[in-house]
Amino acid sequence: MPRMNTFAVILHALRVNAALLVTGIERFVFKSYGYKYETYC
Repeated sequence: MPRMNTFAVILHALRVNAALLVTGIERFVFKSYGYKYETYC
C-alpha cells in the first residue's frame, strides 16, 4: 500500500508540474507572439 500511495503522489506531482510548465510556456508564447495572434484574428 505505501508503494502505491507514493506512486500516486509522484504521478500527481508530475501532473501538477507538467500543467504549470505548459501554462508557463503558453504565457511566454502569448507574451512573445500575442500581437501576431491579435493581428491574425
